[in-house]
Amino acid sequence: MAAPQPLRHILTVAVTATNALYLAFSDGTAGEINASWLAGKSGSVLGSLHDPAVFARAFVDSGGLCWPNGLELSAETVGSWLDAQGRLNGTDRAA
Repeated sequence: MAAPQPLRHILTVAVTATNALYLAFSDGTAGEINASWLAGKSGSVLGSLHDPAVFARAFVDSGGLCWPNGLELSAETVGSWLDAQGRLNGTDRAA
């Protein structure tokens, strides 16, 4: 039986453009995600991401991607989005 893979954590986040983030993960992977679709959603929490100044305040807390408005996304969720878009790079990429 294979040993379980450790949970992935986000180590760093950097805003690279309007609605784009570069993320580095604890498993050695990294990638840039275009989150314009996320910022384009409506609602109290997601709607505030329309403002580039709010979007640019993304930070890492407890290994997840967060904003001061209370929005939190897990590293597994964001990593899966990057992987599905073919944008997750790294030598330690999990199979």
